[in-house]
Amino acid sequence: MSNASGLEFYEKLPVLPGFSEIFEPSLYHPLPDDWILAVSDVRNSTSAIESGRYKEVNAMGAVTIMAVVNLTGKYNFPFIFGGDGSTIAIPGSMSEQVAGALKSIQRMAHQSFGLDLRCALIPMAEIRSRGKDVRILKHGVSEVFAQAAFDGGGIGLAEQILKDDNWNGRFGVERFTVSEGVDVNGLECRWDEVPNERGEVHSILIEVLDDDPTHKMALLREIIVKMNHIYGQIDNAKPVSIDKLRLTLNNKKLSVEKRVRTFGRSGSDPFLYALKLRIQWLFGIVLMGFGLKSKHVDWAMYKSDLVENTDDRKLDDMLRMILAGSEMQRYTLQGYLEDLYMQKKIVYGLHHSNSALITCVILNHHREHIHLVDGNNGGYATAASRLKERKKRIVRNE
Repeated sequence: MSNASGLEFYEKLPVLPGFSEIFEPSLYHPLPDDWILAVSDVRNSTSAIESGRYKEVNAMGAVTIMAVVNLTGKYNFPFIFGGDGSTIAIPGSMSEQVAGALKSIQRMAHQSFGLDLRCALIPMAEIRSRGKDVRILKHGVSEVFAQAAFDGGGIGLAEQILKDDNWNGRFGVERFTVSEGVDVNGLECRWDEVPNERGEVHSILIEVLDDDPTHKMALLREIIVKMNHIYGQIDNAKPVSIDKLRLTLNNKKLSVEKRVRTFGRSGSDPFLYALKLRIQWLFGIVLMGFGLKSKHVDWAMYKSDLVENTDDRKLDDMLRMILAGSEMQRYTLQGYLEDLYMQKKIVYGLHHSNSALITCVILNHHREHIHLVDGNNGGYATAASRLKERKKRIVRNE
């Protein structure tokens, strides 16, 4: 583990009690001037999704977070998982370490998955010079997991810079001459898709068009109140439940983790890792099924901790939510959001599927594990495409 100086800023931020507390602009803290945003995105993810490869796309967004967790040794930095990419805020002192890791992950994405992963490190000075900011807070998700929330427009700007094909590469990790190298131990993709009793999983993105922080947060609070009414409290609409969790033995699904964890190793490693996964599947069934304890892990707690430690709701200049719902709840929500859209108050994207995907970022199996959740068959990525189309229509009509 490398020294990660400068993370004290985030570590010392107070943890708000829960998600409902984040809609108060005065509670946000500006990132220090010497911090940077590490952003990643799978180019042309739509075609990969259409060919049934969304689990692979998800893994590329998650593995960048796992790499930084292994650099710092903790979940002690702000990050947002976006389905086909991620955004991570880190001190500038970590730039070379993170650049080396991201360059390795880019090579992995290309060689092992045939995916083009764009990665950039964008300084806060650049964000602020363009009139945007990044302000953050922490809110409690569980006893062991505090999630960052972002505001100020800087995350959206960073994503625009990353995806701009005309940009001159000033921020791409390719400009770094550091040695590549990445530790992805702890990245796991062993759970089958998770259905739910309500029948659907809704991937929701909502962006408020008013830049004024007070107005923006007030509208988001109203939206949350409405969603609580539609879903019968969003706390009861988590997309993952203990009774629906199933470990998979499907070769194709397990191959995602295998290819990530064995990248760059000798020829026999993939075979041995596949064998290891099957052995661990059997142990997992027994240990969790009977609620046993091993030397360091109370396996009776693992599934309940997993459900608690999912990132199913978050804010990064837009509201991101994964909710279990019914077809009628989806239609009701869409009608409400469409009305706000027609008033030019928001743009939104909504995608539905029949199950959720889980990608696990694990420090250790006893409590310190978090789980990145998305809707299957497109999830956030498809919702983002629909949001962009709505935004284009607003611009064309102005």
